Amino acid sequence: MHVTDDRGRRVKLLSHRKLGVLPGIPSPIPMDARHRMYAERQEVQWSRDVLISIVIGLLFLFLWATMCVIFAPRMIHWVTAPPLFKGLLMGVLPSLPLPLLIYFMIRAGRHRIARIIIKHGFCAVCGYALTGLDPADDRCTICPECGSAWRLPTLMNK
Repeated sequence: MHVTDDRGRRVKLLSHRKLGVLPGIPSPIPMDARHRMYAERQEVQWSRDVLISIVIGLLFLFLWATMCVIFAPRMIHWVTAPPLFKGLLMGVLPSLPLPLLIYFMIRAGRHRIARIIIKHGFCAVCGYALTGLDPADDRCTICPECGSAWRLPTLMNK
């Protein structure tokens, strides 16, 4: 899973295994911080923002399918193709935006997870503790281990 850091560079997000709350899994993040992050992630998972994006996406999908059902039978006569192809076209056309909707929802979830990790003072790529490091001129704290840049909350930099 990849995300973009605060300087726009594409970086690989810390794996879910290293973010796990199970005691046997080695992680650079201490167990108490992992428990707090996991609880916060569970709260965010069904927060209002996520539900609103799901409802808007499903509404868009419903409107798209309705338009396809209304207009496609009128336009399908113009297509000179076998009936099997026309049937496939009528079945696939309403569901075309669904993969795009799923992609954007997963992408938003990844960025949310990265923000939760950063909010607790750790690098979202390698799990290095970023508290106490001085930020650069653009307010980004650069991780000394992996080189990714993150904007930490102002209280953590002091």
